[in-house]
Amino acid sequence: MKKLFPLLLLLSLNTAGFAQKKSPIDGNWILVEKNGQKLNFQSPQFKSFNQGYYSIIIMKKEDGSFQSAYAGPFEVNGKQYFETFKYGSNPKWFGWKGQQEWSMKGDTLIMVGHKKVWDPEGKELPGTTWGQFVDKWVRVK
Repeated sequence: MKKLFPLLLLLSLNTAGFAQKKSPIDGNWILVEKNGQKLNFQSPQFKSFNQGYYSIIIMKKEDGSFQSAYAGPFEVNGKQYFETFKYGSNPKWFGWKGQQEWSMKGDTLIMVGHKKVWDPEGKELPGTTWGQFVDKWVRVK
């Protein structure tokens, strides 16, 4: 038993280093407004942030059917938000990274982007490469 204790202690300290710190935006969100235009819930975008990974499901505006989905790592650094497309329905976006600014008012998350974009090789491109927007998300409870 005396030999097992140091091993268990080392193992617990080692795995604690891999746990992601919870970010202020962690949770589940539904897009309710884009560029000042209120959206109806027949064609939602649903986004989750959890322990350094995001996932997003995008539905078509016309009929509410599935359009695309993506997931990958994200970082929050102050009011800057960075997401990288690692998985998804269109492999041509894998490795791309975007920067947005975020703020929160109660249960409303406001994302403004894109500030910067990086291609898979790390080349920085202007934020206009992916378009400009102001998105309002409401926390799903």
